[in-house]
Order: sequence, then C-alpha cells, then structure tokens
Amino acid sequence: MTAEKGELGVLEPDEDSVSVTKVDDVSTLQELTKAEVDTQVRTAKEFPRSISKFQDEVFALATLDQETADSMFYGFSRGGKWIEGPSVRFAEIVAYAWGNLRVEGRVIDVGRKEVTAQGIAWDLEKNIGSRIEVKRSILTKKGKRYSEDQVTVTANAAVKIAIRNAIFNTIPAALAKKAYQAALDQASGAGKSMEELRKEWVGYFTQIDAVDEKDVFRVLGVEGMADIQPEHIRHLKGLKNAIAEGSITIESAFADPKDQSSGAKDLEEELGGDDE
Repeated sequence: MTAEKGELGVLEPDEDSVSVTKVDDVSTLQELTKAEVDTQVRTAKEFPRSISKFQDEVFALATLDQETADSMFYGFSRGGKWIEGPSVRFAEIVAYAWGNLRVEGRVIDVGRKEVTAQGIAWDLEKNIGSRIEVKRSILTKKGKRYSEDQVTVTANAAVKIAIRNAIFNTIPAALAKKAYQAALDQASGAGKSMEELRKEWVGYFTQIDAVDEKDVFRVLGVEGMADIQPEHIRHLKGLKNAIAEGSITIESAFADPKDQSSGAKDLEEELGGDDE
C-alpha cells in the first residue's frame, strides 16, 4: 500500500538512510507515475490471480489466531441497532491476498469543523477501481476545535477508513464472506468460560474514565452480567475495534440513545451496502 506522509502510521526514514531523486516539474512526475502504473498493469496481466487461492489465503490469515480473528470486524450500537462490519485490519488482509491491487490514501482537506480523507483502490488486472471520500468531525461536543495532535489522529483514522471502503467497493464482498464469517464465529467462542469472558471484556471498558457496568449493559441491551452471551462478547470486541480505528468515539459509543448524534455513520452508509 502507498500513502501520503504520516498516513497509516508510516514512519519517516532518516535523511541519511535513503537516496532522494529530485523531480523538477509536474510533467516529469506524471511520466514517472505512468511508467510505474504501466509496469504494474503488465505484471498483473502476466500473473493473474486465482480466486480459489485468494479465498483460501484470506480464510487462513483472518483465522490465524484468536487475536487476529478478534480484530477482523468492528461494531457499535446506533439507534437501538447493532452495526457491524469488516474492519481496517480485515481490509488489509483482503487487499494483500487479492494482489494486483494499487491502494492509496491521503488527506485532501483539513477544515475548521472536519477533515476529509480520500481512499483509492484500483484493480490493475480488471481495470476497475473506486475513489472514496470520508469526512470526520474535529469538534468537541461543545464546538471547540480539536488540538493539532487530535486533528492528526482523526485525519489518519479517516484515511484508513477511506482506504477500507475503497477496497471493499472494488473487491467483490461475496468472495471474502466465508472468511469474514469464520472470523466472527471464532471471535464469539474464545476458548474461555463465559464467566471469564464477561469479567475480561466488561472490565476492559469499565477501566475507561466515565464508563461503568451499567453503560456497558445498556449498549449491549442486557440487564446484567449474567445475561451476557457469546454474541455480546463479540459485540464488545467489535466496539473496541471501532473505537481503535476511529469509526466511533468512546463518548459516542456509550452516550445515552437520546443524546446520540450522527457522528458515526450507519454501516450501510460507511460501506455502501447491507452485505458488508
């Protein structure tokens, strides 16, 4: 994957560790980019992908171990409905296994109220692709603009989500559906007793400031600890991923339903369909 400086957590190399070729004008840069793409397209045509190999590889990677399976999806409650979908981590696996795919992401605008990121996925073999834009608010509930560090974090998260959406808008979702479902199933049954899982995952969120057990129970739609079932454990894992990748904030995740705003988009809007 390629990315603009600072995006996707790419570290800047030391000046002495790389050689730099200066490009004097835009036309030269365009020629270099065209030559690079032409080479990638020729390579893709020479080495076409195998769909069966892709499916086997995604399945193997998505269910490699418990930690990996737990990171393959995100989830959060919105309007009394649990929204769940494939995560940034799952998109990375799908893109890797698909091959012959050019992926790019960048921040295209940082305004006073929101940042806008763009993700691009181009199937070099099929010559189809998607360009997706994602906007994220950079204002607090009181309307105050985030600090510069918070703006950067939000912008980077928006880039990752835009890339994810572009990938899933380019690669047929049905081809990775089996692997995705297997990861969900594995996440629901983690090899521990329900008592251990309840304490572990409710405890994970109650360690966060301003979140207590009743908030967790309300989000899950249960009365108490004993009502939490395997699917609820999966929901909590998905919620953790959603917060980590920037699909939703902690405050929004545990806000009272009557106070929830449109800060996090529905799954259908995020991924462009009900099947994702």
